[in-house]
Amino acid sequence: MMNKTIPVFDEAGNYIKDVFPRYAIQSIGVSFSVRDAMNKLIALFPNDPYARYKAAGALGGASNHGCLSLDNNGVWIRIK
Repeated sequence: MMNKTIPVFDEAGNYIKDVFPRYAIQSIGVSFSVRDAMNKLIALFPNDPYARYKAAGALGGASNHGCLSLDNNGVWIRIK
């Protein structure tokens, strides 16, 4: 099985490097609004027509497995 990497870009859209998905994850305690979290995940797959579905699935899966928590104000917080 081949390991797939993800390209990482800065805020201006400039390529930085390729990383394995586990290294693209933010630190514990980092929080994002739902909109910002979705936009950051969608940006990982800029030419994929299913990027928004993948982003929603990633957030839902991380929430179900206890890695993220969605507070009452619509903010995702990494807890694990």
